[in-house]
Amino acid sequence: MSQTILTVIALFVSSASMIFTVIFSILQRKHNKNSLKPIPTIQTTNYENLISVKIDNVGTGPLTVKDLRCVKRYGDTDKREESKLLIELLPGECEIGQPYITHIYDPKFVSGYTILPGQSMRLVEIKPENEEVRRKLREVLSKITVYVEYTDVYNSKFKHLKRDLELFQRVIPKMEASSSCFCKNYVP
Repeated sequence: MSQTILTVIALFVSSASMIFTVIFSILQRKHNKNSLKPIPTIQTTNYENLISVKIDNVGTGPLTVKDLRCVKRYGDTDKREESKLLIELLPGECEIGQPYITHIYDPKFVSGYTILPGQSMRLVEIKPENEEVRRKLREVLSKITVYVEYTDVYNSKFKHLKRDLELFQRVIPKMEASSSCFCKNYVP
């Protein structure tokens, strides 16, 4: 009888350990998926000496680009131009009179490109040499929207990332020291 009780207890303990093993392996897998999430952002630089657009991965896991679409709007009309490459929607190097520093020129390069955590993929970068180049680029970029479809190492589905580049429209006026300056009463 005591051997039967020991056998039943041993069976119960082994069954409980198997159940806990399955539960904790499921929880560990869920934790692993959550700890390797990519977080993409489309970053823009709009300085006097540098204009750029890039995709950053600020998450903790690798980001694989599945698809990249850039859409250019033409005014208030429904006319749109779409491309897999941002550079195709911008004025050519001959038109602006200077080369781009960095740009992606092959659509095959984009699909499947992996961005590691803390890294980025530069879509376009230029150091404008004069005001005319800056004005042309800002005008064209302000009419473009970038869409990024991406996945993680587990091939999870994410909502696509969208960034309108309208902020290139803004022009920061140069402030001149005058009597209307907010700091006119400041005396060092």
